[in-house]
Amino acid sequence: MCLPMDCLKTFFLASPYLAILEGIISCIISILLLTKKMFFGNQLQESLQNPILIGLVFGALLIALGFYGFFAIRHTKDVRILIYFILMTIILVVYVFIGIISISKAISFKNNHMDIENNCAKYFSFLEGMDKSVMLVDKELFCREKCPCNLKSSRKGAVASETGKIRAQDCPNYDKYIHPDIANIIAQFEIELECSGICHETKWYMFTDVNKGVPSKPCGFALIEIIGDYGKIYGLAILTVAVLMAIKIIGICCLCMHHRRKESIYFIQDDDENPSNSPQKLPQ
Repeated sequence: MCLPMDCLKTFFLASPYLAILEGIISCIISILLLTKKMFFGNQLQESLQNPILIGLVFGALLIALGFYGFFAIRHTKDVRILIYFILMTIILVVYVFIGIISISKAISFKNNHMDIENNCAKYFSFLEGMDKSVMLVDKELFCREKCPCNLKSSRKGAVASETGKIRAQDCPNYDKYIHPDIANIIAQFEIELECSGICHETKWYMFTDVNKGVPSKPCGFALIEIIGDYGKIYGLAILTVAVLMAIKIIGICCLCMHHRRKESIYFIQDDDENPSNSPQKLPQ
C-alpha cells in the first residue's frame, strides 16, 4: 500500500481538478512566451516556438482530459479509468520531452550566438538598421566635436565638456542621425538590460546618462541571454507540471492496485447497473 486508503481516495477524486489546473498553467506560460514573438522575431520562431506551441496544444488537451476525468472516476467501469490513466501518461511523456527540448534549445541558442558583433544581420536582421544608426551617433555625434558630452571621468576618444550633454537626445539635430523612436527603445534597453549599442558595444551609455558607468555588453547579446533564459524557464515550468502529473499517476496506480478499492471509492454506477443513477457508497 502506498498511502492510507482515505488519502488515496481523496487524491483520486481531486485528480481531474489537478489536471485542469496543470493544463491552465501550461497554456498561460505558453501564451505569455508566444506574445514575445513580436519582439524577438525569427529568433524565437527558430529556437523556441515549436516547443511552446506543442506545450500550448497539450495544455489544452490536459484541460479536456481533466473534464473527462470527472466522468471517468465516478463510474465503476475500469476501462474508463484505464483510458484516463493512459492518456495522462502519454501527456506526461510529451511534457517531459518538451521540457528537455526547450532547455537544450535554450542552451544551444546562447552558445551558438556568442559572436554577435560579426553576425548582426544573421542573428537579428530586424535590429541591423538600429545598430547602424547607433554606430553613426557614436562615431559622428555624441561625445564628438559636434556634440561634446558632460563626462565626469576621462574616457579614451571622448570629447567632453562641462557644458556638454549627458545623452544623445539632447544634441542639436540628433534626429538626423537616429529616429527618436529608436533612441527611446535603446534608452529602455540601457535601463533594463544595462547594455549599450545593439550588435556593437559602445564605450558609454548614449541614450540615458553618459555618467551611468561602463556598459558591460551590447544589447543584442543581452537579448540573446533573455531568449535563452526564457527557454530555460519554460522548460523548467513544463517539467514541474510533468512532476505533478507523475505524482498524480503514481497515486492513481496505488489506488487501482489497492485491495480495498472496490469498497472505498464513492461512485455513480452506469444506468444499466443502477437505473436510478443515484449516488452510492458501499459499506466500508
